[in-house]
Amino acid sequence: MIFAVRMYDSPDAPRLRKQHLAVHLAYVDTIMAHILVAGALTARGDSPAGSLGVMDMPDQAALEAVMQADPYWRNGVWERYEILPFNPVVGAWVA
Repeated sequence: MIFAVRMYDSPDAPRLRKQHLAVHLAYVDTIMAHILVAGALTARGDSPAGSLGVMDMPDQAALEAVMQADPYWRNGVWERYEILPFNPVVGAWVA
């Protein structure tokens, strides 16, 4: 099942992001098979605004477990996240 995940930065995210980047990227390597696309979002002036991921997971419970284990979540980079089922229909990434 494909899901879109929107992660919202905490007020302390810029400092925490730098502090936990290496361990977050190491974790991402362990779940790479499930990531269709993911990356940071930016607001005006290129300031961080959170992250967005499109994930292929067996179900929402499995995705919740992946999100809860992410070092960015566990260390307060993201203050909340939203998971929505996603049905890709058109676009360059859709075969």
